[in-house]
Amino acid sequence: MYDLTQNRTIKTSKLDAKADYYYLLNNTSNINVTVAATVSHQNFDSSLFQILDNDTQNPLNNTDLNNKVTYNFTDLYVGLRYKMVSGILTVSPGLTLHQYLTKDTQLGTTLKTDEVKLLPDFYVKLQLKKSETLRLTYNKSLEFTDILKRAEGFIFNNYNAMSKGNRALENALYHRISLQYFNFNMFSFLNIQGFANYSKKVNGVKNSVNLVGINQVSSLINSNLADETLSANFRLSKRYGKIETRLRANVTHSNFFNLVNQSWSESKSFTQNYQGSLVSSFKNAPNFEVGYNRIFNDYDSGNRDTQYITDRPFANVEIGFLKHFIFTADYSYYHYKDADKTLKNKYSLLDATMYYQQKDSKWEFSLAVTNLLNNHSINDDTFSEFITSTSQYRVQPRYFMFMVKYHL
Repeated sequence: MYDLTQNRTIKTSKLDAKADYYYLLNNTSNINVTVAATVSHQNFDSSLFQILDNDTQNPLNNTDLNNKVTYNFTDLYVGLRYKMVSGILTVSPGLTLHQYLTKDTQLGTTLKTDEVKLLPDFYVKLQLKKSETLRLTYNKSLEFTDILKRAEGFIFNNYNAMSKGNRALENALYHRISLQYFNFNMFSFLNIQGFANYSKKVNGVKNSVNLVGINQVSSLINSNLADETLSANFRLSKRYGKIETRLRANVTHSNFFNLVNQSWSESKSFTQNYQGSLVSSFKNAPNFEVGYNRIFNDYDSGNRDTQYITDRPFANVEIGFLKHFIFTADYSYYHYKDADKTLKNKYSLLDATMYYQQKDSKWEFSLAVTNLLNNHSINDDTFSEFITSTSQYRVQPRYFMFMVKYHL
């Protein structure tokens, strides 16, 4: 048994300043000039020591296990944007000239960089109707690392995981495209929203992981393999008198590369989340929401493809009675399983609260119960660059709370 303690201290000071100037060319177009600066200063110190059996401390003075780092980052930029409106069309292209300055001091040496980049962005909007719009945006940006990713000494992330930074890391380049659609009809009470987003990361900062059993040692490198993420979100709601129907769908596909035990591998993640519900809005009657939610999480780590499925019917209710009382309850039933049928768990969660407040009174009293059905565990699954995991968590048993609130 080894008793190791790590001290970590991070101090960050940051200043943002920005000035905008607008010049109207005519009734339908203008030019916007932006002058701005971001200045950041960080200090990071970390050390390790062992507590011996006699409770004395044994400092671990190896250079690889300690950090004393100072990192300065400055972004000076000037942006020029043109905006033009013509009928239903709005167009706004822009260019931003950046000067990035970094200064990294550690291990008795100082490393400086000075880089100039011209980054474009673009915005288009179509006002199809008064309540219907379509928007397209694109931007190109750089992402710089913070001080933790530049510190060359090892730090503990967990009892079985250590990592170290890399002061020679280069910035990552991002391409981002977004398409948005909005439509709301006040006569039919139909509301439609749709979003699609795509991002591509070039020269990204990646973990180089060495696995030894359950132990992990990682360092950071730049990857010449691009990571990509495509996501879409769709929402539709329509009201029929006092009842509203709601449909929602979220889909995300990610594709990225990672380095494990000095070997590159490709990982993919495909997440789908679908939900439908009925919601009431009565003025003098109990209100409710009943619905069904299904989630698919498909993880492909190169040598194994795993899918987890969660089915969740749910119901919420709000009831007002005796003028001053309101009762609310939220119920969900979970059926969690994997596609191989090697894992299955069923559980329910029910929370309820009773509120009491007289009209115009500043006092509010409530009695709440959490986990009324006394469920003992819940499930979750995660996907990282080099590991897929499913977990079962023990949760707090049923408990009651009496609350008093005074509104100032």
